[in-house]
Amino acid sequence: MDEVRLVEFFDELIERGAGPAEILEAAAGFAGCTIGLRTTDGVFDHVCEADERGGRHRLSRELSTGDEVWLARPGGTTPLDELLLRRLSVACAVALRHLRSCLPKVADPALVELVVGDTAGEPERARALALLGYSAVTPLRVVAIVGEADDVRQVIRDLGDVHATTLGSVHVVVTAQEIPEDLAVPVGTRISIGPRLPGMRAPRSWRAARTCLRFAVPSTHRSPPYSKEEAAVVDATSVGCFALLAEHLTADAIAETTEVEVLDRLAAEPGGPEMLRTLEAVAATESLRRAAASLHMHHNSVGARVARAEQLLGFEITQPYGRVRMMFALILRRLRDSDHP
Repeated sequence: MDEVRLVEFFDELIERGAGPAEILEAAAGFAGCTIGLRTTDGVFDHVCEADERGGRHRLSRELSTGDEVWLARPGGTTPLDELLLRRLSVACAVALRHLRSCLPKVADPALVELVVGDTAGEPERARALALLGYSAVTPLRVVAIVGEADDVRQVIRDLGDVHATTLGSVHVVVTAQEIPEDLAVPVGTRISIGPRLPGMRAPRSWRAARTCLRFAVPSTHRSPPYSKEEAAVVDATSVGCFALLAEHLTADAIAETTEVEVLDRLAAEPGGPEMLRTLEAVAATESLRRAAASLHMHHNSVGARVARAEQLLGFEITQPYGRVRMMFALILRRLRDSDHP
């Protein structure tokens, strides 16, 4: 076996459109060693042995897709094995590209459940990803949506090329696309977005989206943009360590908090929703004037609401620690009132 013959051998396999199994079998016979291919998405995992004794001396090469080809010889590798492996990787990459292009794209909700669920094994998740048109390393986001069915369908259409299913009251969307910054959220709908992760780690993105959905608030207007205070769309990357609150605090424990009880009392008074929006703006800014500007109100009106709240709360919310305490109480109340999907 010389370099020219080796290159011609693999070029011929590529030209006639040989599949992965044919390439491995032919290469094992040509090189007189054990040859293997393992794909990250579980579509193909195959070994061809030209020698029953197998091989302890192994060389491997990773393809740009994350797939791996390898060879092994019982007596040690030869000087041409590096070139052999390189040409093998090219031939397999071409064959795998053709194989994957022939896989059907199936918009099957059951496949989405396999992709995001914790119960499926890696091989099952890999196959589900492949049938949805993704690979194990495709960066994906999982989006959680709660709202009226027609409104949710419109959001899904706006998201573009996605796959979706429903788990309980939550609509689950898997997408490799970027989430539009100007995504419209129908009135009464709330959305959370999991982190962008490789396909095999989609369950983690789903868990994050499910947790952060508790921080989302039903939209009050259909047209974007949506401020952070409105929280119609919540990205898990912006929630950070606050996610621990949603994961570990129960609604009953939150309901017993004095500050939350006071907020409930304020919310029940005339103008309660405006009062809560005012308190959140004050907690999120450095002064009453800035809070008033964000609310398009006169600062005296904001001051009057703050004074009423401070009277019931028993602490000043315009001071640094008071602002933190106020924001924390508002977050706890939001968590208590959210549906846990």
